[in-house]
Amino acid sequence: MAGNETLSSESHAKGAICYIPFAGWIISLFFILTEREDRYVRFNALQSMMLLFLYIGLRIILGLLIGFFASTDIAVTILTTTDRLISPVYFIASIILIYKSYLGVKVLLPKIGSVAEEEV
Repeated sequence: MAGNETLSSESHAKGAICYIPFAGWIISLFFILTEREDRYVRFNALQSMMLLFLYIGLRIILGLLIGFFASTDIAVTILTTTDRLISPVYFIASIILIYKSYLGVKVLLPKIGSVAEEEV
């Protein structure tokens, strides 16, 4: 943990529950709106929201592309396979982030993490 070793286990737990797949966004939104002093909790809440938005955005884009390329078998196969891989990757990433956050480790996801850190 870089520079903030005094975090409480409560902060760790709050940061971890932000990453609960598909339900953590409600908790994250709550922490973004109410948590003013704890930068660790705000960072995890913001990063988890951005990760969920990225996941949803990718699923929407892939769905549109699958519909657009419906007459091309190879394109549909590739896009469908990619679409089917996104959910397990999101779920596994969420589990890892829950675990790391509970331990108090601040994980910066590529691109998303640096944006979240700047906003906190």
